[in-house]
Amino acid sequence: MGFLDGLGKLAGAAMNEIKEAGERSKVYKQEMLDKSDYELARIFKRDNSLSPIRAGAALQELKSRGYNQDEIKEMVRNA
Repeated sequence: MGFLDGLGKLAGAAMNEIKEAGERSKVYKQEMLDKSDYELARIFKRDNSLSPIRAGAALQELKSRGYNQDEIKEMVRNA
C-alpha cells in the first residue's frame, strides 16, 4: 500500500502544480493587456526560456492584436 500512497501524493502534487500554472497564466494574460506591442515582443524574446507561460501570454496577446507569425518574428528580432 505504500507505493500507492506515494503515487497518490505524487498525483496530488502534480494537480496542484497544474492549477498553479493555470492561475499564473490567467494573471499573465491580464498583465499583457496593458503592454505595448514592443513590450510584448521583448517579453516573448526575453522570457521564452525563463518563464514560458509568461512568454506564451505575450505571444497570444500579439496574435489577438492581429499580428501574423512573420510580423511577430520581425518584432521579436527587433526587440
